[in-house]
Amino acid sequence: MKHTIAVAVFLSQISLLGFASGRPRGGYEKAKWGMTLAQVKALYPGGVESLREGGSTGPGGSRPQSMYRLLRRVSGDYAVLGFFFESNGLKSVVMTFPARGSPVQLRGKLEYEKPSLDQAREIYAHLHDALTTKYGPPEVEWVNPDGGLTDIRQGQKPSRTTTWMIDAQSCAQLLEGLIANMTEADDPRGVVMIRYSDCIAEGTEGL
Repeated sequence: MKHTIAVAVFLSQISLLGFASGRPRGGYEKAKWGMTLAQVKALYPGGVESLREGGSTGPGGSRPQSMYRLLRRVSGDYAVLGFFFESNGLKSVVMTFPARGSPVQLRGKLEYEKPSLDQAREIYAHLHDALTTKYGPPEVEWVNPDGGLTDIRQGQKPSRTTTWMIDAQSCAQLLEGLIANMTEADDPRGVVMIRYSDCIAEGTEGL
């Protein structure tokens, strides 16, 4: 309940800020929300383009969603940087962090080794410090009251979510969770990601 109230207050504040500033088009670095795939590829060359089902659900159901992925160093660790597009252009940017030193396959099905739980916690803490240094204190921090990591692949909430306001139309969310190892039940793996999106347009989704 406290988490929901904090998110609602946070979103009302940034909505007012966006109105007062004329709501400039936010985004991630040079990439702005609504840009085409070609425009993003020109800004970030050398990636891999693909198409998958799973866009926003509307009257016609799920829409195809274009993706553009590349490998990039983020605050000392390599991350898979994914740009996600729908019919109205760039929708979000998601960084996922493989196990340190793990090879990454970008073409076809994305494949890489996921970090151990200890390494995931270490990466999360490092990124939390780096994002706080870059954007200032976070607006919302949420920790699973049950403790431990939760399996986000099963639709559960992440174990920890921290949200920073970047500008009048952009937020960064740092998330940590768990994915059970399908081959070894006693060897769960961690998931760490950063998601940049238009927090006003998406409301409380994912917070």
